[in-house]
Amino acid sequence: EVKPEELTKITTGDRFSRHHIYKVVFKEWHMVEPASAGHSFELQDYYDHPENYRGVFEQYIPHLDVLVNAIYWTERYPRLLTKAYLKEQFGGPETPRLRVIGDISCDVEGAVECTVKSTEPGDPVYVYDPVTGAVVDGHEG
Repeated sequence: EVKPEELTKITTGDRFSRHHIYKVVFKEWHMVEPASAGHSFELQDYYDHPENYRGVFEQYIPHLDVLVNAIYWTERYPRLLTKAYLKEQFGGPETPRLRVIGDISCDVEGAVECTVKSTEPGDPVYVYDPVTGAVVDGHEG
């Protein structure tokens, strides 16, 4: 297991093997920060007043190949990953590292906004094109 703060060492350094899978567990304070300068993160305040926080999780996305999301989310909370961010990243000249998103919570257009539909056990996968917004069932694409 790797701490979120160590992600850049994995992707840019030679300390870690490219032939291993590293698990990173993100806590709430990795995903959001207070919207007002001078305030510090307080977990209960975040739960009670999520409108006072903004999402900062996207800073980690350039260092991830796979993202598995399983958090509780409602519209009151900031998103982890937005369609706009993905469109910007995948529409640019360089291909991002991120290849797979497993959104176990499956909140349609929720914390992971590109979860645009739910799936069935017999057909559990689709490909979302961040540039066009197109969705294709299966894993080709």
